[in-house]
Amino acid sequence: MFSKTKHGFDGKGKRAVALLATITLLCSFTGCSNGETPSQTDRNITSVGVSNSVNETGFDIDRVRKSIIIKGQTIEIPVKLGEIPEGWSYKLYDEKDVYLRENQFLATMYYNGNEMYIAALENFFPDKPKESIIYNLTIETDDCSIDGLVPLKSTKQEVVKRYGEPVPKVSDDDYYFYGIVNGESKVGGRLNDHSLGIRFDESDTITEISITYADLSVNY
Repeated sequence: MFSKTKHGFDGKGKRAVALLATITLLCSFTGCSNGETPSQTDRNITSVGVSNSVNETGFDIDRVRKSIIIKGQTIEIPVKLGEIPEGWSYKLYDEKDVYLRENQFLATMYYNGNEMYIAALENFFPDKPKESIIYNLTIETDDCSIDGLVPLKSTKQEVVKRYGEPVPKVSDDDYYFYGIVNGESKVGGRLNDHSLGIRFDESDTITEISITYADLSVNY
């Protein structure tokens, strides 16, 4: 499902999802926002009332992060592993298979025993896994969607109609970014973003969507 090398990078230099797929932005970008305000140091990761209407336009990370559908199940990020809803479970990756910096890890998420997606974790401590926070995931199949956009079905034209033009400098014809895009300053580190990344194929159809909602008050 994911293209992963020892350090989370491939030769194409194109970032897709933190530590799971191909990653770019080896240097750190600052202040690349699209009208969003960074979160406070003590962020609130509980659910708040926002609209999930797929007819709304303009990029709003607080709407988008609550509008994730994985194989029929609606989820939102960020969420602690110890606070995932009833029916959900997880399995941490084997430590020998993960090449990430300290406090970062990966987990496979299940719903009623069925594998659903791979979660990137921040605030990870081996002795307190339930305090880990799911802050990033990527979808690549047409039984999943984020904010109404569906891989293998939705198009670049739909994306632009919905969100407008992507964040400049960090986006190109193949990969659009929306939101706050700070990138990462360390190989294998976390993505310090509140962003949506969308990859397209040669026909301008979406091939994958990555969403990131990190704690912007830290950078490790």
